[in-house]
Amino acid sequence: MATNWTCPTCMVSNQSHDEFCLCCGTATNSSYTQEPTNDHDEVVQSPPKKQKVTSYLDNPGRVRMSFNVSDLKTTTVFIVGSSEIDQIPSSCCDTTKEGDGSEFSSLYECALPTPILSIPRVKIVSVSCGALHTALLTANGDVYTFGCNDMGALGRKVSKDETPEIPDSEPMKVNISQPIKKVTCGDNHTLFLTYNGTVLIVGSFKDSDGPIGIPDYDNYETLTKLEYIDNPTIVPCEVEGAYTISDICSGENHCVLLPQGGKGVYTFGSNEFSQLMIWGDQIQTYTDNSPDLSDDKTKRLALTWPQFRTLTDLEIVTEGDSDTGRRKRPRTSDESVDKIFTGYCTTFIQTKNLVKLYGVGRNAQGEVGCGSDEMIVKIPKEITLFEGHEITQLSGGQFFTMALVEDAVYTWGNNDYIGHDIDTKEGKQTTPLKLQGFDEIPIEHIFNGADSCFAITYNADLYAWGSGQNYILGNGKDYIFQKTPDLVPASHFPSSKPFGGKGGSQHTVFLCSKRRVQK
Repeated sequence: MATNWTCPTCMVSNQSHDEFCLCCGTATNSSYTQEPTNDHDEVVQSPPKKQKVTSYLDNPGRVRMSFNVSDLKTTTVFIVGSSEIDQIPSSCCDTTKEGDGSEFSSLYECALPTPILSIPRVKIVSVSCGALHTALLTANGDVYTFGCNDMGALGRKVSKDETPEIPDSEPMKVNISQPIKKVTCGDNHTLFLTYNGTVLIVGSFKDSDGPIGIPDYDNYETLTKLEYIDNPTIVPCEVEGAYTISDICSGENHCVLLPQGGKGVYTFGSNEFSQLMIWGDQIQTYTDNSPDLSDDKTKRLALTWPQFRTLTDLEIVTEGDSDTGRRKRPRTSDESVDKIFTGYCTTFIQTKNLVKLYGVGRNAQGEVGCGSDEMIVKIPKEITLFEGHEITQLSGGQFFTMALVEDAVYTWGNNDYIGHDIDTKEGKQTTPLKLQGFDEIPIEHIFNGADSCFAITYNADLYAWGSGQNYILGNGKDYIFQKTPDLVPASHFPSSKPFGGKGGSQHTVFLCSKRRVQK
C-alpha cells in the first residue's frame, strides 16, 4: 500500500497520489527527471531548463492604471503582483482591451508598481502583509487594511447578510478606539500593539492539518473555540510583571510578544514546527476548567492562548563554557530578552546583556541558521556569527531568512532565494552568509515576501531577488527566480523613492516618499 510522504522542503505531509507538495509545489522523487551516471547506480537530476522571462512590455494590449505625478501624496503606497484573490485594489489592476477596443477587462495583476490613490492623505509609516492581505499604519496610529478577508484578517466586522460599503480589496480604516504603535500580519491574522502596551488580534490560525481556530479570549471559564475573530479583541497577557507589551511579531501562523523588561516572551498559534518554543508537556492553561490535552484538536487550540516562556524555560545558557571545559549551569536571572523576530515558521530572540541570537522552528532549508541538519530545531540554538552584534532587522519567508546587521545584509536558507547564486550539494545555506554584492553599498532597510527579498540603500536604491513570478519583484519581469540582487529601475516609482515595504504570497507593497526635485 502506498504511504503518505513528507515534503523535504516545507515538512508538510502529502497524500501518496500527490505528485507535488500541496504547500510549496516540490515534486516527489518520482516526479524529477533523472538520468543514470557512469558511477555505480547513482542518479543525478537533469539540468534545469532556461527560465522564460516575460516583460510587462511583451503584451502590447496591457493598459496600466493612469495617474498623474501630482496625484501622489507625501507618502505613497505602490503595489505590484497578483490579485487573483483580491489582494490588490481593483482600480490598480492592469487591464486589456476587449473586442473593438472600447471595453476593457481586468488582468487581475499589476506588472509595474502602481500607486493606491484611494488611501486618504495621511502619512503611512509602516506596512505588513499576510499571504493575501495588507495592513498600513499611519503616523497618527490608524490602521487601514485591504485584501482577502478570509478568517476575518482585515478586522472588518460585517454581517453575513450585509453587503460591505467598501469592497475588501479597497483600503478601509479598522475601528480601534486606541492609537496603534505597530501592526503585524500572518497568513490569516493581524496583530495590533497599542501605545499603552495592549495587544489586539483579528483572524485565526491553521496548520498543515487544517484550521485550528482561535479561543474566545473573553471566556476564562472554559477553553472555547471560535472559527475566527473579525473584531479587534484584546489578547490576554496576564503573567505578573509581564502585562505590558513592548513589541510584537507575526509568523505565518504564530505570534510572539515581548513584554517590557524582557523577563520572557509570549508565544501562541501553531506549534507544528516548534516555533512556539514549547515541547513536551509544557502547555499552560488559563481557563478555570482544564481542557483535555490528550485530544489533539484541543491541544492545538490550547496553544493559541498566549504561553509565557522565560529564558530558563527555553534552556538558554547565558554564561558560556567554564575554564574546565564543562558547561556552566544556566543562569538567566540577570539576562533578559531584548528583541524578537519571526520568519514564516521560525522564531528568533536576541538577549540584552550578552547580545546573543537564538533561533528555533522549521529548518528543512536551513532557515534557523544555526548550522544544524535537524529538519526541526525544537530547542533554541544560538546563531553564533551574530554574537555581540545588534540585529537591526530580521525576517524570513517560506524557506529563507534575512538579517540587517551594521548596514550589511546576511541571508540563509534555500539557495534559490538568498541572493548568492551559489550551488551546494544540499541546495541550502545553513548559516548566515553576507551578501557580497553590497560590500560597498550600505543598506538602510530590508523586507521580504513569502518568496522574495528586498534591500533599500541609504540613497533609496531598491534591490530585489528571489521568486519573480507574478511580477512581485517590482522590476517589470515575470519569471521563476532572480538569483542575485537586481536593481529595480527608479523610473518604476515616478517622483518617489522607496523607504519600506512588505510582501505577501503573490503581491508586494512598497512605501515611498516624494523625491525632492533638484533645482
